[in-house]
Amino acid sequence: MGPFGGGGHRAPYAFQRLPLRAKWDADAVRDDVLEYARRALGEGGILAVDETGFLKKAEKSLGVARQYTGTAGKVENAQVGVFLSYATPRGHALVDRELYLPQPWTEDAARREAGGIPDEVGFEANPALAQGMLQRALGAGLKLAWVVGDEVYGRDTTLRRFLEDWHQPYVLAVASNTHVWRGFYQVKPGDMVDEVPPEAWVASFRGRGHQGPTPLRLGTHATQPAPGPVAMAAISAKPRGRQGGLLHRPCPTQCLAGVDGAGGR
Repeated sequence: MGPFGGGGHRAPYAFQRLPLRAKWDADAVRDDVLEYARRALGEGGILAVDETGFLKKAEKSLGVARQYTGTAGKVENAQVGVFLSYATPRGHALVDRELYLPQPWTEDAARREAGGIPDEVGFEANPALAQGMLQRALGAGLKLAWVVGDEVYGRDTTLRRFLEDWHQPYVLAVASNTHVWRGFYQVKPGDMVDEVPPEAWVASFRGRGHQGPTPLRLGTHATQPAPGPVAMAAISAKPRGRQGGLLHRPCPTQCLAGVDGAGGR
């Protein structure tokens, strides 16, 4: 048998000791990681919230269930975790995590006992898990330029209001059928593309997935007086075409390019 994991070990036990046998406080380590990221990467960065799935064959792994996961692009047997990633021009790091527990887990006493789920832990949807993590980061005094997230988080009004109460700027995507108020009327951010002045558009890109970055153009159009959210329109070169988002911090469109350009969303 050759060396294990390229680390010169012929067995995995040295690596497995920490998660399986050692006694340690995972939440205390999480707090240390956030502080380390703050010192190493600097403040004023972007905090991105997103979920990811971990495909599983077993049925006893905590939180595992048949549920949609973007990892597979369909409903599969999987665990889903919600993560916070902090990014600055110096680099990026995962700084927090929460495991999503579907209701069949939180409402089943036998499963709760077998999984060691604390009594105070109940069902929480992904946006609520994200809000708890953001509360920790902001409560720790981390100074952020932006919080960014996809439609899962953009459609949650409680999460948006939480960030607004913290006076925390955000850029959150919203679904194509989302309506925002303009005076006494409701409009869709994606339908406001034609109203953005030509000089207000900037070129940027989104992500660096397995097919490379997605070119897009960004523009904003105020839908209500400050300090409320401002509609953001995006035109993507990919099939999704026109997309919308909500921006909480009126600013020149050029500052939005830095959000996507930093890989924050």
